[in-house]
Amino acid sequence: MKKIIYYIPFQLSILLVLGILLGYYYLLNIDLLWIALFVVLLLLWFVYLKNSIKNKLHIVFKALAYILVTLIGILAIKIQLPSQQKSHYTHYAQPQSSIIF
Repeated sequence: MKKIIYYIPFQLSILLVLGILLGYYYLLNIDLLWIALFVVLLLLWFVYLKNSIKNKLHIVFKALAYILVTLIGILAIKIQLPSQQKSHYTHYAQPQSSIIF
């Protein structure tokens, strides 16, 4: 059991599931999530380029990769929410209008 914890795909899968759970249970702004994903991706790219010259990857790279996978999990659930779809009724309702179902 101890060896499976060090297996990278296992760690990334756990973080992806954690991201999905965080996205499901917490109200997060989807626009900020896209910005955070883009910033983390740029930072990951920068750290990779900086450390690839030295042929070693720093702990910062690993942490950024973990954050990136968690953000992907959060966005995966947020994009699928009905309120994010263009045909959702909340996009047609006016604050003063009443909706009859």
